[in-house]
Amino acid sequence: MNVTIETSRIPLDTLLSEAPIAPAKALRHALRIAAALRSSHEGGRVFGALDPSRIELGPDEATVVTASTAFTPYAAPEFLAGGKADVRSDVFAFGAILYYMLSGRQPFPGRTPEEVLEAAGMGRPAPLAIALPGLDALIFQCLDLNPAGRWQNMRLICFELRLLCAAAGRLQPAPAARRSAHTELREHVARLEQALAAREAASEQILGSLRAAVTETKAYVQTAFQFVEDRLQRQGALIEKLEAASDRTNEVVNEVVGSQAVCVQSVTEIRYAVAERAESALNAVQRVDERLNTQAESLEFLQAIAGRTDDLLERIVESIDSLQSFVLERTGEI
Repeated sequence: MNVTIETSRIPLDTLLSEAPIAPAKALRHALRIAAALRSSHEGGRVFGALDPSRIELGPDEATVVTASTAFTPYAAPEFLAGGKADVRSDVFAFGAILYYMLSGRQPFPGRTPEEVLEAAGMGRPAPLAIALPGLDALIFQCLDLNPAGRWQNMRLICFELRLLCAAAGRLQPAPAARRSAHTELREHVARLEQALAAREAASEQILGSLRAAVTETKAYVQTAFQFVEDRLQRQGALIEKLEAASDRTNEVVNEVVGSQAVCVQSVTEIRYAVAERAESALNAVQRVDERLNTQAESLEFLQAIAGRTDDLLERIVESIDSLQSFVLERTGEI
């Protein structure tokens, strides 16, 4: 069964019925799938369980219709074990699908999640019989059982696939049998033309990759410079605020120092005023004591006079009584 995808879209599982697929063709398909996954990941979408029946291939691009909800042997071990999927889970599933495209067999065969996990625990799958340097390393890093050991995003995988596509275009199958010199010459010319076309295509792809890399680097550098400039502006504004705060602090300190001097002077004046008032109060108390003493002496003197007055009155009364008796005796009234 021969499947052609140059003019229409076709599910990937239909294409996999022909597996293994020629390396150059399989890598072109893989690059489209990787680009579609990269776009989905950059948009915040992760699939977790990729199933070939949900992937459609077109002439220039691939589309992932939706994630698979049923069991698929291409899923990452952490997803099969019930863990949460992330970008690295899709990286594993992509590597498993690419391995099947190139070899015609599952990297970790099994009909249930338990069987797939058991096969994964038995070690790395068999290497591919393809003389293309870097291909095995790309796939086996995708199939690392530890998510931290895999490719961490599809952007790097796309870059590696572009280089592998260029190298795969130079691979030619060995002749099955000896043919006539005329046929071999025509085939040799055709191979040279194909090699030239492949070199031109590879050069275009490499140039495209370099242009994309330069564009991404330029955008990154611009972003970095803008970030640094913004940081410097914020730091400059912060320094200006700190300087203004320092100036204000110095003003406040000077005001506090001036207020302290005024307070010291006021306290000194108050002390002098209190001392003067205390001295005045003490003098007043002394004067009051002196007046009280004087009044006490005057009172004693008045009391003495009053006593003498009483004695005098008694004597006067006695004298009057005596005089009266004398008068009466003289007048004969007695």
